Amino acid sequence: AKNGRFAGYVKPFVRDLKVAAPKKGLKKLEAAVVNVVNAALRNRRSKTVAARVPFGGTFQDPRVGLWPAVGTVLHNAFGEGLRRGLEHKTSLQVLHGPPREAGITS
Repeated sequence: AKNGRFAGYVKPFVRDLKVAAPKKGLKKLEAAVVNVVNAALRNRRSKTVAARVPFGGTFQDPRVGLWPAVGTVLHNAFGEGLRRGLEHKTSLQVLHGPPREAGITS
């Protein structure tokens, strides 16, 4: 976080999701819908449902990018699957500048 603002993302991956349901009632229908949606949105190669969910803003007004997340779920399902891990690795040097020699300031 810098100046009270932050930005980032999470990439949840779901594998082998199966929702069990009671034998009767509305919960059975809900479980069936979740299982059908899971099967439809699963990447055929990796067998996962995955998303990249961006977030950012301020600590008083955090925001989550719902539509970009939905887009990445669809991209994972029907296009190239998402890869696990960080997309843009950042070093501490990039965040804080080059290390300073002891006692020397600019």
